[in-house]
Parts: sequence; C-alpha cells; structure tokens
Amino acid sequence: MRGQAGEARTGVGPGSIAIISRCKNPAHIGMIVRVVGRHDTPDFDWDVEMLRAPVRGYATRTGDVGVFKYAAVYDWNLSPLEGLGHSCQAAELETALAA
Repeated sequence: MRGQAGEARTGVGPGSIAIISRCKNPAHIGMIVRVVGRHDTPDFDWDVEMLRAPVRGYATRTGDVGVFKYAAVYDWNLSPLEGLGHSCQAAELETALAA
C-alpha cells in the first residue's frame, strides 16, 4: 500500500485536501479531509483530519467506538481535490466547502 517517500500513487501527500472516494462504509464517501501525514504503522497509509463534523467509528488501535475528528485511511480511499492542495489556507478552504 505504501509507495515511495513523499506523495503516494493517488497524488496526495501531507497538507493535501482530498475527498473520500472509495470506502467500505458508504456514509463516508464524499467527505472532505486534509491529509495530516503518513500513518505511523504499516496497517494504513495516511492519517487524515475530517474537515466537517467528526464521524462515528472505531479507534484503530483499541477498537473502541467513538466520535473522531481524525482517521487512518488507505491511499486508495482518497482522491485529491485539484486546486486545494498544499497551499490551501483555512479561510480559502471554508469558502470552498461552503460552495
């Protein structure tokens, strides 16, 4: 799953804005996320921050049910959003999400 250092096969990397485009849970498809960085285990590719409301799910390490603002995802879960990449500022992002 992990590619070379830096960006992955989908073209996302730390700081990228992406959309969840494929997911086992269809309720998560369409969510906008910011890629925080590489996940610290080989079990997942990326850690992402949900840019809207937190989501109900399971903690990756404990399996505990909760509401989370961050998630661990695979590279194939993400599709980059063109024009909202590494240079995106918070104000620009809010404007884009409101549209």
